[in-house]
Amino acid sequence: MELAFRHLQGFFSLITSVDPTTTEGTRLLQSQQFYAERPYSYRDWGNVRLLEIVRRAQSWTKLGFVTAAKGFFRAEFRRDESETGQWFWALEWNKSTRVIGLLSKSDEPLRLLDDLPEVAWKQISPNERMRVESPLANDQVDQLFRGE
Repeated sequence: MELAFRHLQGFFSLITSVDPTTTEGTRLLQSQQFYAERPYSYRDWGNVRLLEIVRRAQSWTKLGFVTAAKGFFRAEFRRDESETGQWFWALEWNKSTRVIGLLSKSDEPLRLLDDLPEVAWKQISPNERMRVESPLANDQVDQLFRGE
């Protein structure tokens, strides 16, 4: 999560600063504005929660898409044009791990996350359970990092 925050800090400053080469012209992201979902491995990119958050953010205004290092680093940024102005963001490292989240004023509710579907769980023992990972189906189009 620390790596995700640092990447977001850099992109946020680049996108929102008047002049990121000067202290006076640079905007910094505050940690209380940052919300991140847990990391999703490539074996869980079909997770119903992840897919629903991405689906809901698709209508938001595109701020940027980044593909670097021959596709081993990717980033996507979108902004809600309503009064909240919240941002959706997604990062992917090494074609294997994704983290998604929101940027918001610290006192605003994260409505994009309301009423998300429940993920599947497997009972391991009477007191233990584990979440079932859900890969993207072979015929399923990945909605992240499409540049659209």
